[in-house]
This record gives sequence, structure tokens and C-alpha cells, in this order.
Amino acid sequence: MPCYNGHNYCNTCIATHIKTLLADAAVKTVFPIRCPECTWPIQDHTAEKVLTKEEMEGLWYWAKVFQEVPTVKPAPNT
Repeated sequence: MPCYNGHNYCNTCIATHIKTLLADAAVKTVFPIRCPECTWPIQDHTAEKVLTKEEMEGLWYWAKVFQEVPTVKPAPNT
């Protein structure tokens, strides 16, 4: 599976790359997930080709929603 810059990866390798980054999604920002060799962001439609439906719903989409929710900052003490 090539990125726009021509870096080619097999589906298993890019799926492993994505899942490894998603494993840290609860503790650090991982989106956009990028090609291992450049700054090309991996799109939803690409992830759908290499991840199972369960991985998309339980990892990819969950992490995107989790990271898009703004962090609520406590009010300053007055």
C-alpha cells in the first residue's frame, strides 16, 4: 500500500504500524497517524482497507473521537 510519496508497505505492516500507535491513543495524541517514512497522513479509507471492522470501530474511530473532544480546563482559583 503506497503513500502519496511512494513509500510502499504491505497491508500487514501498515496495519501493525496503525495498531501500535492506536495502543497509545488514551495517553497521547496519535492523530493524524502518518506514514512511517514521511508526513503523509493515513486516511480513514486507507485504514479501512487494512484494519478489521472491529478494529476500525474499537480502535480507530474511538481514538479519533476521544482526541477530538476538547479538554476541559479547570476554572482558575479566584
